Amino acid sequence: MRITTPVLLAGLATLTAVTKISIDAFFPSRSRLSWKLLAAPAAIAIAPAMTQAQQLEWAPITFTSDAGEVTDAERAVMTVPERHANPSGATIKFPVIRFKSKAVNPGPPIVYLAGGPGNAGTASARRDQYFPGAMALREIADVIFFDQRGTGASEPSLVVDARFNIPSDQPIGSPASRARFAQIADSAANVVRARGVDLGAYNTEEAANDVEAIRRALGADKIALWGHSYGSHLGLAYIKRYEARVSRAIFGGINGLDQRWRYPSEGQQWLQTIDAATKKDARLQSQMPDFLGTTRRAIEKLEATPIRVTANDQTALIGADEIRTLFVLQGGESDFVKRLPLIVANIDKGDVAQYVPFVRAALRARQIGSAMTYTTHLASGVSQHQLDRIAREAPGTILRDAINYPFSDDGFRKAWGAGDLGESFRSPVKSSVPTLFLSGTLDGRTSVSAAREVKKGFSNATHIILDGAAHDIYGETPELVILMNRFMSGERLKDVTLYIPIEFHGPDEPAIVAELHDIVLKDGAAVAIERAKDLRAPGSGKNLTSYVMLDLANTLDRTDKRPADAIAILKAGTEMFPTTPAMFTRLGGMLATVDRAAAAAAYRRAVQINPLLRFAAVQLTKLEGQ
Repeated sequence: MRITTPVLLAGLATLTAVTKISIDAFFPSRSRLSWKLLAAPAAIAIAPAMTQAQQLEWAPITFTSDAGEVTDAERAVMTVPERHANPSGATIKFPVIRFKSKAVNPGPPIVYLAGGPGNAGTASARRDQYFPGAMALREIADVIFFDQRGTGASEPSLVVDARFNIPSDQPIGSPASRARFAQIADSAANVVRARGVDLGAYNTEEAANDVEAIRRALGADKIALWGHSYGSHLGLAYIKRYEARVSRAIFGGINGLDQRWRYPSEGQQWLQTIDAATKKDARLQSQMPDFLGTTRRAIEKLEATPIRVTANDQTALIGADEIRTLFVLQGGESDFVKRLPLIVANIDKGDVAQYVPFVRAALRARQIGSAMTYTTHLASGVSQHQLDRIAREAPGTILRDAINYPFSDDGFRKAWGAGDLGESFRSPVKSSVPTLFLSGTLDGRTSVSAAREVKKGFSNATHIILDGAAHDIYGETPELVILMNRFMSGERLKDVTLYIPIEFHGPDEPAIVAELHDIVLKDGAAVAIERAKDLRAPGSGKNLTSYVMLDLANTLDRTDKRPADAIAILKAGTEMFPTTPAMFTRLGGMLATVDRAAAAAAYRRAVQINPLLRFAAVQLTKLEGQ
């Protein structure tokens, strides 16, 4: 089964009544075309001579997204020097995927730059965050995804298949934990060096030269850039070096050349923004009237008295630094941000045992992954001026300097032996390249203020703010993809704010799920549904959310094996929360084997609400094709 751009078009047709933007606007091409890094500085030429352009050998492939959509594409393998200043030395290979444009007269190829550093571009292309946008931009130009050096299927591999394994009963900031971090980092770096890898060559300057090699191999006079998070950092470095080769650029989750290290004030502003968002929800206010104050109190309690939890004969410590760091590491994930009121309420009352697995996965037993993640970050570096500001700001903020963990540890930095690219690399980018900046207000990884700072250097820039979005912005609203498409088609856009409805998990959510579950088992689903309606009513003092209905249905189906009751709860949930696509998608899945017409209707409604969430579209096509 092949689901291609026309299917996406059909789903987007439903947007016209809401956004007042026509399908021609979505596809304009149809109508118009004092810490110092201790290692020696990296030896990077300012403008290395490029070797003769590689002739790419493209092979046709069938590309399948994570949602199951299938389209045609081409794959090739690039070979570049490990050090571009030494073209006769060691080389690096990485895969490149091209989605050929459907336009009669395609524009400059659009090259996607993945985030991380460490994310594989070819894997990103499969995700709902990027695949629908790529298919839309394909109507304008070829869209290129590739695995940056040190990521994905690039060769040589820099992946170390091991974990940090920090002692679970020690604070992550303790001397023992820091020593362990440095020891593991040193060991991992030596493992990679033993493969003959020059770790100093894995930095943003060399990666920018890789992008230029791709442009030359494509035979394109100019390319357009689409970079997210670290990808924006890389894109800015490319513009700084090869501005004349860039037609346009879209950067989301902005990370400037001097912004790899973040300021504690940005974390404080993030919490304040979440606090303001929670205060707009009248039902949540009854349960969480002061998110910011509760967060401060909860962390201060752990600062004074860390909690030790024993499970499976192992003691795990949860203290203030563990929670601070968990918050900032996961703060870009929309699902995590939406859970913060519930998480903070649990921590405030001392219920931290349930978060031990998350702290273990994100911190103590984190996969090392690719060494490129660490060397690239460290090479971009930080000035003494920035370090001084970080030190001044940290004591007055709730999350302190957690955003820079573990790079703020001198031993960890030294272990990787990465060179600092220097102040000239970090100097502001000044450019006339038409550039579209994208920021989410609830993004705990990159901030709106950081984007505004970078934007100052661009004379032809537009800033779109997604109010209510976190770091993962591209699946939130089809209107964003429409604007990206219009921009890449050559249209000049105005600054605009897109409002993203956000529903938080409330502190009383588990209790409500348990109450309704007991009612279903005792009195039946119909009685539980009436109780849910009462709890949903204004003035109930409760915060019944769509998550409650979804969790209840999942428990009834998967644990209790009562699918009929689960379907009844989901049907009631779609009536109570008619703009929640997850509710309709789950209902469609439950109905698929018992009522195909009703299942199709549920999937169709999910697609109408947000056609960028492609799983429902794939399932709908399957039902309609059988």
